[in-house]
Formats: sequence, C-alpha cells, structure tokens
Amino acid sequence: MYASVSVSHRDHDSIIGINGRFDFNIRAKFKSVVNDAINKHRPAKIILDLHMTDYIDSSGMGMLLLFRENVGASVNIDIINCNPHVKSILKISNFQKIFNIT
Repeated sequence: MYASVSVSHRDHDSIIGINGRFDFNIRAKFKSVVNDAINKHRPAKIILDLHMTDYIDSSGMGMLLLFRENVGASVNIDIINCNPHVKSILKISNFQKIFNIT
C-alpha cells in the first residue's frame, strides 16, 4: 500500500504528515523528513498530523519513540488528528505519557 510523508513549516513549528500506513515501509522517508526538520529548521514544536494515517504498527510506534529521543526534551511534540483506531493503539501503549495526543 502507498504511503507518504510530508512536511511544512509555520512560524517556529514543523508539521509532519503521514498519509497511509505508518509502518516499516516509510522508515527512510520519515527519518529523512524528521532529520531535515530538526537540523535545518530547529522548530520549537513539531506537530505530527495523522489525519491521513489509517494504520500504525509496532515499527511505526518504534519510529515515534526514536523521533522523541532524537528531538530531545526541549522540543514539544504534538500528535494530532488521529483516527479512533490509531489513537486507541497509541493510548493503549501509553504514548500519551511522552507525546501530547489530541
């Protein structure tokens, strides 16, 4: 299944979107987009917009944990617009303790 990763910037924030399945198949693109956002734009906050994400598996969750670790504690990360299934998986896994999930 096709999936894509996009990024945009607004003020001091970077907005990363996942379209499709958040799984192992997008790891290289996700890593590239995240590294670019961190190193080139130095955002105060990163918003991960999952409104077009229809699925997340353990590798997607692992990427989120590495993402959190790589940006450091000084950068806030918000995960927004999750569909009920994705939000349920994140909450069951207690990701709300390390991300702001809305």
